[in-house]
Amino acid sequence: MHVFVPELQKGTITDGEGRFVLRNLPDGNFKVQFTHIGYKNIIRSLEMPADTSRSLTLWLESTVIESEAVVVSAGSYSTQHENAIKIEMLSTRKMNRLSAPSLMGKLAQIPGVDMIGKGEGVSKPVIRGLTNSNILVLNNGVKLENFQFSENHPFMIDEFGVDRVEVIKGPASLLYGSDAVGGIINVIREKPASTGQVEGNLTQQYHSNTDGYVTNLGVKGTHNDFFWGLRGGLKSHADYISGTGHIVPNTQYTNQSVHAFTGLNKPFGSFKLYYDFYSKDLGMSVPGLDSLVDKQDRTNKMWYQDLANHMILSKNAFYLDPFKMEADLSFQSNHRQLITRNQTGVDMLLNTFSADIKGRYDFNGSSELIVGAQAVHKENTNADAPNRVLPDHRVRDLGLFGLIQHRFSDRIKAQAGIRWDHRGIAIPEQPRSGHSHESEGEENHEVHLEPLERDYQDLSASLGATWRWNSNMLMRANLASGYRTPNVAELTQEGIHGNRYEEGNRNLSSQTNYEADISFHYHCCHALLDVSGFYNHINDYIFLAPTGQQNSEGFDLYRYQQNNAYLYGGEVTFEVRPVRWFDLFASFSRTIGKRENQQYLPFIPQSKLKSGFRLESGQWGLLENVYAGMETTYALEQNHPSRFETPTNDYFLINLNMGLSVKLGTQKLEFSVMVDNLLDKSYVNHLSTLKPLGYFNMGRNLIVSVNLPFEW
Repeated sequence: MHVFVPELQKGTITDGEGRFVLRNLPDGNFKVQFTHIGYKNIIRSLEMPADTSRSLTLWLESTVIESEAVVVSAGSYSTQHENAIKIEMLSTRKMNRLSAPSLMGKLAQIPGVDMIGKGEGVSKPVIRGLTNSNILVLNNGVKLENFQFSENHPFMIDEFGVDRVEVIKGPASLLYGSDAVGGIINVIREKPASTGQVEGNLTQQYHSNTDGYVTNLGVKGTHNDFFWGLRGGLKSHADYISGTGHIVPNTQYTNQSVHAFTGLNKPFGSFKLYYDFYSKDLGMSVPGLDSLVDKQDRTNKMWYQDLANHMILSKNAFYLDPFKMEADLSFQSNHRQLITRNQTGVDMLLNTFSADIKGRYDFNGSSELIVGAQAVHKENTNADAPNRVLPDHRVRDLGLFGLIQHRFSDRIKAQAGIRWDHRGIAIPEQPRSGHSHESEGEENHEVHLEPLERDYQDLSASLGATWRWNSNMLMRANLASGYRTPNVAELTQEGIHGNRYEEGNRNLSSQTNYEADISFHYHCCHALLDVSGFYNHINDYIFLAPTGQQNSEGFDLYRYQQNNAYLYGGEVTFEVRPVRWFDLFASFSRTIGKRENQQYLPFIPQSKLKSGFRLESGQWGLLENVYAGMETTYALEQNHPSRFETPTNDYFLINLNMGLSVKLGTQKLEFSVMVDNLLDKSYVNHLSTLKPLGYFNMGRNLIVSVNLPFEW
């Protein structure tokens, strides 16, 4: 059995008689997770006096439905069923069985989550109809800052070195500030190795559609209180081929990543240091490339983004029973270049410093108070490139919040909180995008951007409760408000971006929203049912819309606007596993979004019905963990597009996955084969930004994967 203390990032394995040792534990109350294949996870809150031994009796309950786990995105370490805020979780084991080439594509398997895509290289998540600056993507709890205002700017993160991904669908401004009005996606880094062990794995993949190669190697170890890890990865994909058999030009991309971590656990605290590097060269498919492409290519030549992101994160915790304090300090440096025909058109560097400090006080196990402060300083500078997608600017954030959670009984738990935020934006006078310098002695005719300084102050709050009917059934209800200040692009942008001319609006005000959601959850040994619904009202919703005009160069003119809007819908998930080796599942999700004038909002995903089955077996001779499955997706027709979109036809897809592991002596090898779009259907997703160019989504894709785990 595996024993793990998530808050301490410390774990081990029991011996044959159930004994285990964890040394140098701090005083205090901590969640401990006990896991064993084929049984429900057991999560206990244990009071831990340092350097003592005890006897603990656990009754293992057989289950064939995956059990809940400890999650962190709701502000503290708690179980999924304890939270008033519903948190979806996608584990590494599940992700490894999903055929999507990117992390964002894998997340689109969660009901209520979808993906805007310009091919597989440029993908952005959509949560219940909101995207871009309306949702946050966190790397180990820290907000990623990489020009996320546009669907053409992918988040700089991948699926390697990840333990799980936690998703909150709905406002999370209380804990994370501006931009979390639609929800958050928190990518949690991998656990350290078990105490006294060195572990690692080597993964190789091949993708037939894009002639793609993926390599990833990681190793980690733990010795007493010290732990470390290092991982590197490479992805290389050529242009993808659509279901019509046509090459979609300039959709190739290459990723490189490095993840490193180290840390120390002591009775008085834990100290962890992370470094993440991520680079991406990705082609941007734009009009006029068809005549220049006659074969699949993996080399960026004509129109591509050259992206690089560094993040250094220090996560520290201090244990002063019954008080705990956490201090997270981070620095991010994001470099973005747009290259057109070997000339640099855009060259921006965004540096971000952030500090997140919070304290938690436990009132005898029945109540917990969380108070915190967050501060961010962002600065963007342009090099000497002709186009400035964003001007030079500075942004300073300060947020203060308090959250209290109280357990009224074993059945009812509630939480309430409030938050105050201030944001200051400073944009100095500078040349506009597309400026040119005259020769020496000639008059300078540069057009300058007028300076702008704006300050925003906002309040957000939430109230929620969880009611357990019994050990198998629970209900959640939440009321929450959120806010989002206009970003620098929305305020000042003026220039060509992609294949259109975009204009900002200096008169934009903060966007605020109020959401109510309710959910019902039932699970037993052989079945699971989850039903949830939401209504999200947004005041001063900010969106980019065409004006119906063109600029002097013939580009369509788009301008940022505001209008009240509302979104509503829900998700249903059902799973039944009558026997251990057979699993049947289905889900349905639907979102409707409208402006106050009843016009439909852009980027609202198609309603989707997903279903499938899995077959799993134990050991067959030398073969272990044998599985096979089929997943289907039926996307309904999207016949309510916004006024600058067109309707999208329905489509039906079939995906297959199968795998096994074989043990040769003491060494294990894991093999898997997945097929995406088995029938090679010609279809287009409503959220594809290649749809206006007449390009279909990816055709059949065969993925072969080999994983070599090792330990000593």
